This record gives sequence, C-alpha cells and structure tokens, in this order.
Amino acid sequence: LLGAALAVLTWLLSGLLPDAVRNDYLIPLISGLFGKLSAVFSTLATPLVFCAVISGISGIGDVSSFGKLGGRLLSRMMLTYGIAMTAMLAVGLPQGLVTGGGSSGGENVFSDLLRLVLDIIPGNLIEPFRIDNDLQVIVIAIFIGLIMLALGDKVRQLRVLLDEAGNLFNRMMLTVCKLLPLFVYLGFSNLLLGGRFSELASVSKIISVFLPGAVITIGITVARTLIITKRPFKWLFTAQAPALLINLTTSSQVSALPESMKCCKEKWGIDERFTNFGLPLGIVIYMPNGAILHGTIAWVLSAASTGTVDPVTLGKIVFVAVIVDIAAPPIPGAAITVLPILFSACGVDVSMMPLAVLVASTLGYLLPAMNGYCLQLELLMSAWKSDCINKSTE
Repeated sequence: LLGAALAVLTWLLSGLLPDAVRNDYLIPLISGLFGKLSAVFSTLATPLVFCAVISGISGIGDVSSFGKLGGRLLSRMMLTYGIAMTAMLAVGLPQGLVTGGGSSGGENVFSDLLRLVLDIIPGNLIEPFRIDNDLQVIVIAIFIGLIMLALGDKVRQLRVLLDEAGNLFNRMMLTVCKLLPLFVYLGFSNLLLGGRFSELASVSKIISVFLPGAVITIGITVARTLIITKRPFKWLFTAQAPALLINLTTSSQVSALPESMKCCKEKWGIDERFTNFGLPLGIVIYMPNGAILHGTIAWVLSAASTGTVDPVTLGKIVFVAVIVDIAAPPIPGAAITVLPILFSACGVDVSMMPLAVLVASTLGYLLPAMNGYCLQLELLMSAWKSDCINKSTE
C-alpha cells in the first residue's frame, strides 16, 4: 500500500517536470528497473517450484498400503479443482470478460488447446530450464518425484540434497520478497506514467469474481460432506473451528497442522495413518481457492490490458491456473512463484504484475483458511466412504 501511495505521489510530481526529463529519463528508468526486478522474481520462481514439487511427491512415503484410499482422496481433490474453476467461470462469464467466439473457429480452438497440452511435455530434460519454460519444468519435476517415490530409500541422499536446495531457493525468494514494496512502487508508477488508469479499476472486478467463486466452491464442499456423512453442520464446524482460527490469524496451514490433526483424529475419528498421509499431502497440492484467485487475476488483467479474452486464452488460464497451484510451494506469499509462471504461459502483460501481486497478497491472506477448511472436509469424505473412520465419534 505504501508503494502504491508513493507511486501516485511520483505520478503527481512528474507533472512538474519538463516533458523531456519525464519522457526521456524518468519513465525509461522506472520501466527498466521494473523489468529487471520482474526478471529476478521469475528466475527464482522456476527452481523454487521445481524443488518444491519433487520434495512434495517424493516425501509422501510408501502409499501403496493405502490401496484405493489414496486414489480416492486425490480424485476428490481434483474434483474440487474442477468445481472451483467451474464456479470461477460461472461468476466471471456474465461480467463480459470473454468474447463470444474469439478469433478462432471451433476446430482451431480445439487444436490450440491440444497444442497447449502437448507443449507442456518437454523434449528433453535440459531445454526447459534454458528457455525458462516453467510448465515443462513442472512436468519434469513430477516425473522425477514419482521415480524417487518408487525408489524410496535408495535415493535418500538425493532427496536430502533437493530438500536443502529447496530451502536455499526458498530463503532467496523470501529475501527478494523484501523488495516487494519497491516492486509495487515501480509497477504502479509504470502504469500511472503510461496513462493506463482504466486498468486499475479491474481490482474490483477481481474481487467480484474471486469471492463469489470461493463461496460457491466452499458451499458445494460443505454440502457434499453433509450428504455423505449425514451429520449436522454444527458437528463439522465445531471440530474445525480451532484450526480455522489459526489459519485466519497466521495465514499458514503449517501452523494450523497440529489442530487440523486433532480435529481429524480425535474429533472425527479418522484413522491415524490416513490423517498422517492426507493432511500433509493436501497442504502441498490442495489449493482450489488459490486457483480461483490466480486464475481470476490472470483473466481480469488480461481482459484489462487487451480489451477482451477469447475462449482459447481463457482455456489456457483455467488449465494453467490449476497446474501451477497444484505445484505451488506451500509457503506464505506463494503467489510470487505462481503469477510469473501463469502470466508467461498465458501471455498476460507483465506490466500488470504489480497490480496482481498487490491483489494476490491482500486476498491471498484468506487462502490458507479457505483451503484448509475444505481439505479437512475432503479427508472426512474420503475416510467416511472408505470406512476408515470411527463413525461413532461425537
């Protein structure tokens, strides 16, 4: 907020400068610094996500003993991602954020989406890192993580090395994130000095799509749980309240993990092994409300910068938003790693990044509470359907 306020002050004071100084020195300086800082965030995002995905998958442990249980939980998580993106579209489409047909015909729309899917499959293990193709890097990380999971203790040292590398890049990102006020200042100044005032009004549209979309997603998750368990809402909410409060006050599912474990094991009676597996896994990959927020940001800001979004671009945004939020590291401020990848893959104007960061940082404070609340319900539904729960627990 301070960065945004100083940007407005800079814009006002720039009117006192001679046009030559303003156009030849001030605007190029701010634009150049903003571009360099954007590149730093984007560069650190790739290795951070790479290490986080591998560590998340290889750290699951041996899940073969769970049989269909783990698969059922994962399928429910993916179903909620589908519900979340459908809710985003249901709220956003009536607001006129997409053209009726776009520039492509029906066959071209399909072929463009198919090309997007094929393009995320890397040709080799090196080129995606050289050309900074983040989606292909994620695919490589998933492949390596699954192989390491299968090898188990045979690659224990490699797992330790990648965990330490992840910690290194995480610390580097947290250090660079201290420059976020400067990043927002430079970005907002760039927008204001460029006369792009209309794009600032898109913030209200982001809120008007994200919040209703999240409410719909959470409401459907609660309704599904009530139908499956046939228990009253009070029974669910009372058990979840302590973890929900911690998530709201700390914006961290990791901080709320002990209370989440207590809710699932003691208050709901879910099998301890399933809880110990499901909750940590969910904290890493289960972020449906984050997909709504980041997808909405990319959608609205793309429409603000280009005037409209065609169906192909919207399909890319939906697809990539789900992928990057599954792969996003479970750390505060994960939007800094998600947004550069999302913007790059979907062709969103990078100059809109400061506005995206400001909105994502503000609304993102609610995401751990939203996702953590739904995650416990997903765990309860899976355990209930699999008879992996003491149903007499009150």
